Parts: sequence; C-alpha cells; structure tokens
Amino acid sequence: MTTEKFDRYFREYDLVGRWIGHLVNHPDYYITEEGYVIRYRESTGNSYLRSMCAKPRASIPYYVVNVVDQETRKNKMYYNHILVYKAWVGDYDKRTHNLWFIDGDIHNCHVSNLELVTLSEKGKRVDYMKRGINWSDIVDEFGALV
Repeated sequence: MTTEKFDRYFREYDLVGRWIGHLVNHPDYYITEEGYVIRYRESTGNSYLRSMCAKPRASIPYYVVNVVDQETRKNKMYYNHILVYKAWVGDYDKRTHNLWFIDGDIHNCHVSNLELVTLSEKGKRVDYMKRGINWSDIVDEFGALV
C-alpha cells in the first residue's frame, strides 16, 4: 500500500474553498470541493495542503487528515470524505446514514462523488458487490435494490 503525504505550498487555493472551522474548531482550515484540506496561515499569507495520507493499518486505506483542535490542543483525525460532505452539503446522522463513493474510488473525495445512503441501502450495495452483481443496473431497472 502506498501512503501519500503532502505538506506543501498550494498557492492556487489561497482563501478558496469553504471554511471548516466549525467542524474542527480551527479558524485556519478550508476544504475544497475536490476534497483537499488547506491550512491558511494569516501570519505569512501562505496556504498549505495539510498532510493527507491513507490511514495506516486500515483494511481500506481512506484519506485522513490530522488537525489540532484549538480548545483541547490535541490532534484529531478526520476522514477527508466526511469533512467534504459536511462542509459542502451538511451534517448527517451516522446512526442511520453513511457515505457512498459513487464511482467506487475511495480516494476520489470530490463532493460530486459522495452520496448519502441509509445503512440498509449501503448493506445491500455491498452485498450485491460481493456477489459480483452490478447494483447500479438493478437500481436503473427497478428504481431500488430488491
């Protein structure tokens, strides 16, 4: 498994994107609809793409980012796709819903690639995939998974 890490100047995203301070209690952070987490340093006027890496030792390597919480002064890990959805679409109840990558690529955290589905719906999709059945064809034909 390759682990990608970034922490470099990202000029084209200076003050572009959506502030995620309300999600991670940090006023310097922005998130783009492409799924990048950007830290803007007011003191220098520079923007940096925050370290983003595939979570080590995970069965499925989702992209994560660590952010320092201003109140607790502790690092907290966030999944990029969840931050993207919350910043651009809104919050959701994790007890009843989950996010689905429309194109199946878990590294494509673009907001247009994320779909909110019920836990039941996600379970059906995963089940069909394990059996080699294309769930999207079933949805196209019947309007829902049977």
